[in-house]
Amino acid sequence: MRRGRKARPRQNQRPQLSAAGPSSTVVDTALRFGNPLSTQPSSLPLVPVPDDCVRNFPKPSIASTSEPDEDEIFMVRVPGKVTDDALDTVSLCVLYPAVKAALQTRRIIPLVTDKQRDGRYTIADVPGHGKGILATDNFALGELILHERPLLVTPIIPPSCTLGSHTMEDYTFWDALAKELPDRNREALLDLFNCIPESSSSPGALDDIISTNSLGIRLCPGQLGTHAAVGERASRINHSCSPNAHVHWNADSFSIEVRANRPIAKGDEITVAYLDVLVPYHERQNDLQRKWRFSCACAACSQPGPRESSDERREGFLILHCFPAQDTLMDRWLASSDPSTTSPLKLYHILAENLEQEKLYGPELWLPLCRQLVKAYCAVKDKLNARAWAEGAARFNFAFCGTDGGWPLVASSPERTEWWGLRDKTSS
Repeated sequence: MRRGRKARPRQNQRPQLSAAGPSSTVVDTALRFGNPLSTQPSSLPLVPVPDDCVRNFPKPSIASTSEPDEDEIFMVRVPGKVTDDALDTVSLCVLYPAVKAALQTRRIIPLVTDKQRDGRYTIADVPGHGKGILATDNFALGELILHERPLLVTPIIPPSCTLGSHTMEDYTFWDALAKELPDRNREALLDLFNCIPESSSSPGALDDIISTNSLGIRLCPGQLGTHAAVGERASRINHSCSPNAHVHWNADSFSIEVRANRPIAKGDEITVAYLDVLVPYHERQNDLQRKWRFSCACAACSQPGPRESSDERREGFLILHCFPAQDTLMDRWLASSDPSTTSPLKLYHILAENLEQEKLYGPELWLPLCRQLVKAYCAVKDKLNARAWAEGAARFNFAFCGTDGGWPLVASSPERTEWWGLRDKTSS
């Protein structure tokens, strides 16, 4: 989930992919984050294959460039009726009519504050980065670091909509928005960093603070990332090109979640990616400087020597494993009756090793790669490795999304999926 409310994606932006795992042997790779999943054999005649991970998982990007065909917006407090002592649970939302109607049909579950978990990190000054969040305890892969209701939710691309006599392009709109914010939300919002300090005393200061600190989200399940949220704590997390955490939007509790991408040690700074970390070093630096006015000095950007190898590993994943190239490679292999047709398995393992070397563990990188490896091993009837990668997919899916995604059933009986023996069917 990337930062920036107004930033539009590059033209022909390549889709994000996911990857899974570690090094040498496939089985060790898929299982290294924990013990094998305990699964019960199913009585179903055919094990259903989970849908495409990329489509099901909220991509960490500011998605759609198309503006909704709406001419009116509303300010709504979520949840609606609260007592004065519960204002910290309220999010002020700027919504299109259709989105407002969709939200009104949903039951939002209460967000329970966990003081014990909140004590496992601290907001502190980070040399060269202003304020950031430091771990005061160890976190395992996928462990929830923090969650909170957003202070504010707005459309990513401000349309020419009206709120009474105001439009989102007018400073008067932001004045009206500031007046609608609960006092606590307004104070917390104005306390966040503004990367355009010269606007701090201008009417557009609130707009710039929101742009600096917003996180792209899918407000409702199935909806493209047309909205952005600002969190009191989540928006303070600094950037890294090899982040150890990611932001996930929980639509059920209407909250921002931050989960660990990999094990995090006590004392480490918690970081997320503000942009596409697969593009080359110079492009990342230019984007960060242009949008947030800083240069990245993370471990990936400050390593000694030439950066060509790192760029090649990152771009190689982006180019070779992106849709529709990934499907084309797999489909060509599955459709060929020639046993000498190159298997994609070697490529997938190279991609996994490259991501491991770059310390990239985001869900948008590992989840689809797990899926492709399960499919490829099922196609050649390799039950051991198909099961191992299905277990890995379940573990990653649960770590990143909070559910197993249906993968334990595949792990229990890979031979009963529609993928089993696909290579035999084409070569016979």
